[in-house]
Amino acid sequence: MNPNLQRIAIAAVAMVMVAQFAARVAQSPTQLLIALGMTGLILGGLFRTGHRHLITGYAIGLIVTMVFEFITIGPIIQLTGPIYVAGYLFAAAAGLTARFVRSQLPAYWANRKTA
Repeated sequence: MNPNLQRIAIAAVAMVMVAQFAARVAQSPTQLLIALGMTGLILGGLFRTGHRHLITGYAIGLIVTMVFEFITIGPIIQLTGPIYVAGYLFAAAAGLTARFVRSQLPAYWANRKTA
């Protein structure tokens, strides 16, 4: 299987799982944002390359979640859409931050040992 499709599939499944878990357990929108951000942070740390595919997977996962909620619950509450969009942006930013930090750590430790 194509590695890029694997990244998309992993990110989409992770987002669906986290969004469904948070929809049932989270007490506030902040907890949902933290859960989605942690997903982005973990996946961003695991994959050093191909973040555009992860970000696409995040979007697909949240779209699937919103369609599932629309089918099971009915019309989506006006708060749900903006919260998922904010969570998507938060997950993407956290993943890119994790990638940047992970790429900078070897140089940081190399310079620190020589000083």
